[in-house]
Amino acid sequence: MKKIFLFIILTILFSQHLKSQIIEAPEPYTVFDLAQGIDYHVEDLRYYKDINGSLNPFIGVWKSTTGNKTFKLTLWKKEMVLYLRKFYIDEIHGDFMVIENEGQPNETILFDSKYPTNDPTPFTPMIMLRGTYPQVSGVVYDNSRWHIDKSTWKTFLLLFKILPGNTTAQWITDERSGIKDTDPYVNPYIPKDITLTKQ
Repeated sequence: MKKIFLFIILTILFSQHLKSQIIEAPEPYTVFDLAQGIDYHVEDLRYYKDINGSLNPFIGVWKSTTGNKTFKLTLWKKEMVLYLRKFYIDEIHGDFMVIENEGQPNETILFDSKYPTNDPTPFTPMIMLRGTYPQVSGVVYDNSRWHIDKSTWKTFLLLFKILPGNTTAQWITDERSGIKDTDPYVNPYIPKDITLTKQ
């Protein structure tokens, strides 16, 4: 009997916790919603907001240096992102750059995912992650050959996990399974498995 009572209490508490993270879709409609043809009254979209700040430890600048090359990752929280036209969530978005001889007089930016070409217009974020502390996962897009051939975009799966102590994180990428890639090009700027330090 005690177990049944405990189960009922835990179920009620858990359902209250979930309710606290669901926020009704906003009124009035945003311009983006109208452009997407979304009608809240029909689709009843919900917003799963990060009200507990579980994504906050990911926000900031992370770096990893190997030899004279530094991989610099900048992450931020993007609020109210429409996911699969079903609901809104908060996500982690980001950009990255590879710098040679960082902090030296001969410092050179080898690649910047925000500005992969000479065009002054920034690209949209190349990193999109979902999840909760201590681990988020998603994708990183390879736009390194955008100016050569737009069809050469590759998408990598990305796992980003904050390690104990909250000052280091593991970055692991892999190509999507099931996608046959006949292009032998390998992006020299997107690392496969590294440990980054929060700045």
